[in-house]
Amino acid sequence: MDEPIKIEEWSVRRFYHDRRRVAVLSGGEAPGPWLAKLRRVLPVLEGRSPAELLAEVRRSGRIELGMVDGREAWKMGEVLREAGYEVEVVDASRVGHLAIHHVGPHAPMALVMEDDEEAEAFCLDLIARGARVEEVEG
Repeated sequence: MDEPIKIEEWSVRRFYHDRRRVAVLSGGEAPGPWLAKLRRVLPVLEGRSPAELLAEVRRSGRIELGMVDGREAWKMGEVLREAGYEVEVVDASRVGHLAIHHVGPHAPMALVMEDDEEAEAFCLDLIARGARVEEVEG
């Protein structure tokens, strides 16, 4: 039989993941010259083939730069705007939780569950029941 959870033995770490989805919009410019200039402004694109990038901009009118750390997205946006590019930055931040047990021979110990939804539900239940919450920037 499972013993009831003693809430004073638990804490929950709350992580803030500051992420942004970044894209550069072509604005209807001729894709070849637009892309050549973009590759000079944004060296990170050197890892992608010019043909792949050209196909992407012709298909969607944009180049997706993917998920980027919030600070990096801000810097990247500034550089691109200064070079005359239209940039789309979408907040994709999230909050995550991790349950920590403070009793036992290996305390404190994080509780790791395979199912992310189950783990999140467990943490939110701990918080609702009064567990201490530790804020962590991530």
